[in-house]
Amino acid sequence: MIVFTKNSPIIKEWLDRTVKSFYNEFSEETILSHIAHEKKYDFTYFSSDYNWTTPDKPNPEATIIHYAGPR
Repeated sequence: MIVFTKNSPIIKEWLDRTVKSFYNEFSEETILSHIAHEKKYDFTYFSSDYNWTTPDKPNPEATIIHYAGPR
């Protein structure tokens, strides 16, 4: 989940770099990760309640639950 300010420069850079080098990268997520490590953007990290990635462990407080894997 990505929440951003309108016209945030990192979104434009992410788009441009994804279009340019998608075939040389593993995914658009790795492209964003590379940008985040190269530049000094100010990130706010949300608690895991907003991005719950362990559906086998119930979390009734979770706002977003990601399901991945064979199930």
